[in-house]
Amino acid sequence: MLVMFLRSYEAKPGDPKRASLDLKSKSDSDELSERQSVILEMIQAGDTNLTIALRMGYSESLIRQESVLIYRKLGIKGRVDLGVTNDERQRKKAETKHE
Repeated sequence: MLVMFLRSYEAKPGDPKRASLDLKSKSDSDELSERQSVILEMIQAGDTNLTIALRMGYSESLIRQESVLIYRKLGIKGRVDLGVTNDERQRKKAETKHE
């Protein structure tokens, strides 16, 4: 029954539900947002999700979600495909301990 309702509902321009649909399609574009670009740079530098979250003032969960969207937009599976190896992460971790 819900499916029938959803199929029959057509959002009209100016409708608040239409605005949320527009936002979803906008966020699904292939272009990285400014925040995603910053996160990508930090990932490439070898930072962990927790480190990125703390530096940017967001939750680790949000960084994880954004990372997945970044990977999707770039057509890759994860950090390894970005060239971020475990060795780089370990080196970065050691550098932050010495600071």
